[in-house]
Amino acid sequence: MRPEKGAVGNCPFPAWEYRPAAMPDLVLQVASEPGLDEPMWCWLETGSAPEEWPPSRMQPMNHPAGLQRLTSVTLAGPSVSQGSVTLRMAALGLLSLEAAEGYGLRLEFDGGSQGRQQDFRPELPLVCRW
Repeated sequence: MRPEKGAVGNCPFPAWEYRPAAMPDLVLQVASEPGLDEPMWCWLETGSAPEEWPPSRMQPMNHPAGLQRLTSVTLAGPSVSQGSVTLRMAALGLLSLEAAEGYGLRLEFDGGSQGRQQDFRPELPLVCRW
């Protein structure tokens, strides 16, 4: 995760700092309290959207499917524990939670404006909508 475009934000969960020796400019805040049943949350305070990168780092931004921006993330699975990092992320509106027997992830791009979907199950618990 990273701050919104143009915003300065602090890490929204208790974390420990990770600075890999091979990448001295990278500083990640890694959630210190996640349960074994939830994702490993990381925060990149200096992160920015690709369109904000300097020209020297800029990569092609035209996706073959016309995708522009990730607009929704939904985690499916058994209920998460009260006080979990995942529940805090949902309370902040950064993702949605959906009750399910198994685990899964749904990503929506551009508000689903094209009305299209790719379901990667059962090989991968992932559904992409755009």
